[in-house]
Order: sequence, then C-alpha cells, then structure tokens
Amino acid sequence: PPKTNRLAKPDENDSVIIGSGTTTFALARALKPTRRMTVITPAVKVTLELSDRPNLEVLQLGGLIRPNSSSVAGAQAEGLLDEISSGLLFLGADGIDLDFGMSITNLAEASLNKKMIDSAQVVVILADSTKFGRRGIGKVCDFDQVHYIVTDSGIPSRLITELEDKGVKVIVAPTTA
Repeated sequence: PPKTNRLAKPDENDSVIIGSGTTTFALARALKPTRRMTVITPAVKVTLELSDRPNLEVLQLGGLIRPNSSSVAGAQAEGLLDEISSGLLFLGADGIDLDFGMSITNLAEASLNKKMIDSAQVVVILADSTKFGRRGIGKVCDFDQVHYIVTDSGIPSRLITELEDKGVKVIVAPTTA
C-alpha cells in the first residue's frame, strides 16, 4: 500500500500482528481497542497479556517455543501466516542499519518476521534509538518494505532525514517518565 504520513491506530484495523520482543510487548500492554479486533502473534507473553481483554481475539501462532524469547518460530507458525492477511504489523528490531536494513539476533525468528511482513499491509518497526547503526545476524527486510519506524528522541536528525529519503516515515514517540 502507499505510504502515508498518518499511522493508523491499531484498533482502526480488523487485525494486527504483534511480533516478539520487549518493545512490542510494551505496545501490547497499552492496547485497549474500542472495537473488535484480532491480534496475531508468535509471542506467548503477548497472548497471555491480551487473552482476557475486551474486544480482542488472540490468534497464537503455533510451533516450538523458543526459551530465550518465549516466542514460537518455525514451519508451523510460518505455514499459518500463508493463510492470513493483516492490516498492520508491529515488529521489533535488534539492528537498523542504513545499508543492511532491519535485522534481529535470531535466525529462526528472522525467517518468521519475513513471513509476518508478507502477511501485513502496513509494517511498523518499534525500536529505541540504541538499535540504529547496529546489525543483528538475521536480516529481516530492507527499508522498501517498512512504512513507519517508531523510536525515541535519541535518534539523530540526520538519520531521520536519511530514513525518510528511503521512503520510511519516522515517528518520534514522546517519552514517559
């Protein structure tokens, strides 16, 4: 879909995919939709956090649970994503490098993240400013597949300009005390 300057709120979509990681879990904790929606996730922590929320149905992707991330990865999870289309994907990253793109430190989860990107209409990367200029071992995607990056005020303005030149809208979230 075309890139716009406005990021739709999660509850403006019928379905949202939320990846694994601490930043995406923080999003899940704050999610309180005002209308029915489905959250699709590989992250067991996200499922447990959202399972009893009003207006939410949670689709937990299946497969072997990875102990370091409490998230599933592998063929079972990826196979289900072949049958799904979602309006919005929120994904974390361990590295955001202008030449290498988005990456994470786990190869199995990198493959799953690629499948989640393919299943989503809009891709939002949630990453604090310490992730910029770093690379993880597993490449997830290039910037042409990313619509938005949401980060904190620690990102240098030069990087915002370079990312926006690549077609990515950068949103600097307000910090909370």
